[in-house]
Amino acid sequence: MSTPIVDIVPMMREFNVSNDLLGDHAALQKRWDEDGYLFFRDVLDHEPLERIRGLLVDHLERHGFVERNDRNVRWTGK
Repeated sequence: MSTPIVDIVPMMREFNVSNDLLGDHAALQKRWDEDGYLFFRDVLDHEPLERIRGLLVDHLERHGFVERNDRNVRWTGK
């Protein structure tokens, strides 16, 4: 007889985006109290982030941990 598998990990839901609350401290505090986090989209300049990402991928590729042509930059198993 097999034991039923019970999934104890709750399903993750999509983050609540708080961009519309920027500048409203009370609303941000309320969202923080309700959700336990604040999530913002596209508030940082993407160019420096892409530069840093490229440097990190270069380093990982040099050591054989990822392959550059893998768009998802998955671990090679090394």
